Amino acid sequence: MERVRSTLAIAGLGVGLLAPTAIMGSAAADTATTEQQNGGHEFVVAVDATAPEAGLASITEAGGTVVDANESMGLVLVSADEGFLEEVQGDAGVEGASQNHSVGTAQPGQDHLVASDRLTVVEESTGAGSGPGRGPGHGRGPRGEEPLADLQWDMEAIGATRDGAHRRATGRGVTVGIIDTGIDASHPDLAANFSHELSRNFTMDIPAVDGPCEYATCIDPADVDHGGHGTHVAGTVGADRNGIGIAGVAPDATLVNLRAGQDSGYFFVYETVAALTEAADLGLDVVNMSFYTDPWLYNCASADDYVSGAVTPEQIAEQAFIRETVLAAVTYAHDAGVTLVAAAGNGFTNLALPERPDATSPDFPPGAEAERVVTDNCLDLPSEAPEVISVSSTGPSGAKSDFSNYGLGDVEVSAPGG
Repeated sequence: MERVRSTLAIAGLGVGLLAPTAIMGSAAADTATTEQQNGGHEFVVAVDATAPEAGLASITEAGGTVVDANESMGLVLVSADEGFLEEVQGDAGVEGASQNHSVGTAQPGQDHLVASDRLTVVEESTGAGSGPGRGPGHGRGPRGEEPLADLQWDMEAIGATRDGAHRRATGRGVTVGIIDTGIDASHPDLAANFSHELSRNFTMDIPAVDGPCEYATCIDPADVDHGGHGTHVAGTVGADRNGIGIAGVAPDATLVNLRAGQDSGYFFVYETVAALTEAADLGLDVVNMSFYTDPWLYNCASADDYVSGAVTPEQIAEQAFIRETVLAAVTYAHDAGVTLVAAAGNGFTNLALPERPDATSPDFPPGAEAERVVTDNCLDLPSEAPEVISVSSTGPSGAKSDFSNYGLGDVEVSAPGG
């Protein structure tokens, strides 16, 4: 099932949760990898910066095996049995802990109410037709542009064309990180702009949700994308102007894969935070994020924010931990000079209202979701972090896409996406 947001936050144009600590080198242990693949659970632990050794000792005593550490944020990824969380909470050197849950989408597969009219709108706005030589891959676009430029109503709408913005602004010298399911660097429209040197993969395939591993280690190289969504986003941002297919918003930008998403579209909290901190440490200019941090569509800090629906103290603690951790990672990246752009979401929700319905949380493991209504104090992250530019979607007519979230004061800008 498609789980990342299909509406693109077009990215063409800190203070950590804890002080940095020298916890350990960032390398996955073979024993922890084996344990994870055999059904072990993953947890994220925030270690006290003043007592990191005590925190690591508490993790071990609670039965955990350290898999990785994010020193910039003071976070440790741990593999352990299900009872680990209860054992480690409140121990010496431990500031907080949570299960390493995932990132997903708002209402995947939602129909577009005017889908039957879309082709007519495209034809009227771009002059594209369905006659001989006008289908995909046939002919050249107008004014010598890319072969499929005449189908790019989105680029026409924002002036990102050869005779428009691309006369002066092509993204040359700009590095754009794509935090998504990966980037297929072999794609002929992306290969020239892809940075192998800067790209990273923070994920490990999980057969239960991703299917059989493509590689013996279950760790994909940083230049592949078995999910496809990240490659789609990368093309919108920076497809090369090379006489093949299309050109992106910034056809000369450098594309950096900061993969935090599983093949299946789930994004785990630790991997998402790792991608954000890496964007800062690499000195990237822009990062595009088309997802929200799960298993909760909205992360609340208190049970008082529940208007209706049941919630346990453990669930509130989990939401509060995810909320604090992601907000801190966003601040860390922003303070390093990274421009952060995120999709506002596809739930057809007015985010400016004081209450928010949610029938999708928690969405991991599948089948755990329950209906609830929460206040707008509960945040959709990363898009509602203060430092993030939240982007809603418009369609060919220029009106808001039917599926797109919206809300004055919550969404900063709208861009073509539906």
